[in-house]
Amino acid sequence: MFFSVYNTNMNSIQSVPKVSIFKGQLTQFIADNNIVGTAAGVSIAIATKDIIHSFVDDIVIPLLYAGLVAMNGKYFGNLLPHKTKLDYMSFSKQFITWLLVIIITYLFIMVAFRIFLGVPEEKKEEEEKKSK
Repeated sequence: MFFSVYNTNMNSIQSVPKVSIFKGQLTQFIADNNIVGTAAGVSIAIATKDIIHSFVDDIVIPLLYAGLVAMNGKYFGNLLPHKTKLDYMSFSKQFITWLLVIIITYLFIMVAFRIFLGVPEEKKEEEEKKSK
């Protein structure tokens, strides 16, 4: 939030940022509305969609096409997209991308929201010590 202050000596309006108020409100908004969980879920869901799409296009369709052609089902084989070779490299690339998205999302949540915004971590060890 910015507060405007009118300076009579300089005849201008100066903006004075209240960073600590903004940081507190932003942290509260993120915590109350579960913004982090939603953003992480959306990124992982998009990456999962891509890996499923790649699995079907690069692995399942060529196997199905080869099976139909082997059973002399050329009519049904012509209805499928003409991918006759398994594309392991494309699928493995999508799989590695999927793993990286999950790892980077986790690291982003841990670094950005724990360190920069100061969201406190759960202190399970302290609770266990207190219960003993």
